[in-house]
Amino acid sequence: PHGREDAPYAPMLCAAYVRQQAVSIPDVEKFSKEIGKQQVYIDSLKERIGQESEYAGRMRDEKYEQELKVQKSNQRIFELQKTNEQMGRLLSKIPPEILEELQKSNLVFVSWGEV
Repeated sequence: PHGREDAPYAPMLCAAYVRQQAVSIPDVEKFSKEIGKQQVYIDSLKERIGQESEYAGRMRDEKYEQELKVQKSNQRIFELQKTNEQMGRLLSKIPPEILEELQKSNLVFVSWGEV
C-alpha cells in the first residue's frame, strides 16, 4: 500500500535528484582537481624530504669519516709523542761526555736542549 501511494511522486523525486546531481558534478570535478593539485604538492614535498634525508645521510657519513680521520691523527700524534719520550729516555741514559764526542764528530745532531 505505501509503495503505491509514493509511486506518483517517484518521477518528481528522480528529477529533483538528477538536478541536484547536475549541480554538484561541477563541484565534484572542481574538488577532484583540487585533490589532484594537493597530491602533486604532497608528492613534491615527499621528494624534497627524500632528497634532504639523502643529503643528511651523506653529511653524517662525511662527518663520520672526518671523525675517523681525527681519531687516526690523534692516535698518530700519541704514538709520535710516545716515541719521542722513549728516545728522550734513551738519550738521557747516554753519558754526556759520549754525547759530546758524538756531536763533535757530527754523528749526533741533537743537543740536550732539544731532548
